[in-house]
Amino acid sequence: VATINALSGNPAFSVFNTSVTLLNMLVVVTDVTGYGILASSANVTISSVNVKIASPGGSILTAGISITSYNAVSYSTIAGGLKIVGQGSAVSWSTMTSSAYALDLANGASFNTITQSYMSSLTSYAAFLETNANSNTISWSTITSNSASSALYLSAASSNTITRSFIANPAGFGARLAPNSGY
Repeated sequence: VATINALSGNPAFSVFNTSVTLLNMLVVVTDVTGYGILASSANVTISSVNVKIASPGGSILTAGISITSYNAVSYSTIAGGLKIVGQGSAVSWSTMTSSAYALDLANGASFNTITQSYMSSLTSYAAFLETNANSNTISWSTITSNSASSALYLSAASSNTITRSFIANPAGFGARLAPNSGY
């Protein structure tokens, strides 16, 4: 297992090339940074990666891992959450936790699949599908929050499928569909 420490303000690991595989890595965030891993190109595979926030002093501002189009994340544990900004990516057998969004399907993120995964946030949405995050699928997964926010929130996101999943939030709504969220 390779251990990588994030420097202040920079991702611990940035991927700018296509067809890259990150395997069996431990990313430790010891300072304030935007990302643990920032993969800004297509066809990146991330497997058995653990993004960890060291205490005290460690903080991730945007996402533990951020991916674009046609990427795959599997068997990973992601503190700081997962942000998907493209289309056609697959996430499986992974755990995403964050004080903000555990899973953020950004504006326009479409045709992504999340399966057999766990998403949890104590202070916000565990899974957030932003405006125009359309035609995504979440299946066989657990989505939990313990905040006034809903565990799952769709904001003008349509044609998404959430199936065979457990959604819970003892402190608020389990799921919330904002106006213009077609279903």
